[in-house]
Amino acid sequence: MNTALVDALVQAVLALSSEEQILFQRKIHHDRQKHWHEVSQQIDAWQAKIKARQGAKLFDLPAEEILDQMREERIEQLMQAGFSERYYS
Repeated sequence: MNTALVDALVQAVLALSSEEQILFQRKIHHDRQKHWHEVSQQIDAWQAKIKARQGAKLFDLPAEEILDQMREERIEQLMQAGFSERYYS
């Protein structure tokens, strides 16, 4: 990890005016949304290809719901394994 670069970037962002910082944050947020939108479209395209090849509907839920469900299941597994008791007590 290049900590010197990270420190320099932090200093550069902090040196921005408040208006420039707001613009900077909006740009980052927009880029993240754009990236997720592109990923979502790619998932949908793969899903359509698989569906066409298999001739069946494979996914009843949108990718976001599947990921949320998987995350909740993993949290439950960690809770049952005592993860929270060891690290958050």
